[in-house]
Amino acid sequence: MAYCSRFAARVLFAASLMACVCTSSVSHAQATSSTEKSTTSPADTKKEATWLEELTDVAIPKTKATGKIHGNAFTIQRAEIQQGTLTMRQGSGFFADLEWKLFLFAPEISRLEGHFLNIDTEDTEAVKNMPHVYMSWKEGGKDLPKTKTWTGGYVIQLRFGHVTNGKLPGEIYLCVPDMKRSFVAGTFEATIK
Repeated sequence: MAYCSRFAARVLFAASLMACVCTSSVSHAQATSSTEKSTTSPADTKKEATWLEELTDVAIPKTKATGKIHGNAFTIQRAEIQQGTLTMRQGSGFFADLEWKLFLFAPEISRLEGHFLNIDTEDTEAVKNMPHVYMSWKEGGKDLPKTKTWTGGYVIQLRFGHVTNGKLPGEIYLCVPDMKRSFVAGTFEATIK
């Protein structure tokens, strides 16, 4: 019975993300409209972000996105969105020093504008249209980065605003299940490519 409920929930999530239909389902994966009111108070947004196992009732910080990648402090310097892929980078080289990439499977910006994704527990199973997360970092002065990927098992809150001057603003709180407790939390403004 639990398997059927989880499968149905993932199918509903995938359909709602791809069709921009704002629904919620039996599991913790949700795609809903940003017109829903937040249950967090302004005081909640002043807490320092950290890696968390669950994001239930957690506020996204209203400051520039920061976090850790494989034990290294991360501060977003540039964000881009191209063909449904959100990239947040630190470093100016061809390969970023530190980087998050989220493959959102929504190639049209209109499918992201004003919507949010909430997967609040770490036990969410992979599904084709669930965002794939790539985390890259350079080690020991090397030019080429190392990369880890997840197709599930992470927790995320991801909210998008509306396009202004060729940029899509957003907020993110993402924690991945690596040994170094990597995460990113805060706001970004992604240039549309």
